[in-house]
Amino acid sequence: MWQQVIADIRDWSHGRQWWARIPVLAMIVWLMLRQCQGGFYATPLSSLNLGIHEAGHLLMGFAGQFIGTAAGSGFQILAPLVAGVLFVRQRDWFAVSFCLFWVGVSTGEVGTYASDAVDQVMPLVSIGGADVYHDWAWMLDTMGLLAWTGTVAGCFYLVAIICQAAGLASGAWITWLLWQNRTT
Repeated sequence: MWQQVIADIRDWSHGRQWWARIPVLAMIVWLMLRQCQGGFYATPLSSLNLGIHEAGHLLMGFAGQFIGTAAGSGFQILAPLVAGVLFVRQRDWFAVSFCLFWVGVSTGEVGTYASDAVDQVMPLVSIGGADVYHDWAWMLDTMGLLAWTGTVAGCFYLVAIICQAAGLASGAWITWLLWQNRTT
């Protein structure tokens, strides 16, 4: 299967513009360097991720408090995965790499939110304003895992770093293929 995907990427890369991907790769590198410095920071994707997060609460609120609460973070991670699948279907392989990076950014933001479950110093946003509570503090407390906040957040961070690195590596490789197969 992977050999077929790689062959398809190689075919796709003929005659496409390589230079148009460089600013996206530069942004990815810059965002990864900022993440390595630690702490919470906003990315160009943060507002979109927040909107998706809140939409998850609204769309799944009917399923009960736990599912409705978890759906915010779940949708935030699921949205770039769905976008990636749609780009696979369109055979836009560089966009798939970007979506993989986006999964990493979203997962890292969820990790930051989860890491705040004990201290609860992050500002909270709510559509509707009533019953505002910290999703991760409530979920971890409900599951008896509040003492494991650091481990839960660490797992999100690990997945985030892997996805971001894979998105960068695959995007760089695809851009290199585009450059190699450019038409002059």
